[in-house]
Amino acid sequence: MTAGRSAAAGPSPEPARYLMIIENRQGYSDIGIWDFPDGFYVHPTKRMQAIYCDGHAKATKFSQTLGASQDDQEWSFLTTCGGANCKATIDNARKTLRQPKVWAQMEGE
Repeated sequence: MTAGRSAAAGPSPEPARYLMIIENRQGYSDIGIWDFPDGFYVHPTKRMQAIYCDGHAKATKFSQTLGASQDDQEWSFLTTCGGANCKATIDNARKTLRQPKVWAQMEGE
């Protein structure tokens, strides 16, 4: 399963919104939000390359993918992510990102 698509769920309802592939430090391409922060790779510019379900790609900050709420996050339209509740997993990533060490690693400053 990739970040924005699951064989069981079918196509993404908003393919330009949801992540399909992101840069990572793992040996597999289907990294998901559940691997945050250790599995993710960000460039010295504090951006990562992301490919979305509609095929477009862009450099983005990790915090931009989380959004401010479930309504604007880019990780999943599913209810489970890696066997866990997606909303809770994304909320936990937002909390983890606020930790100074993680913020410095992922966002800088």
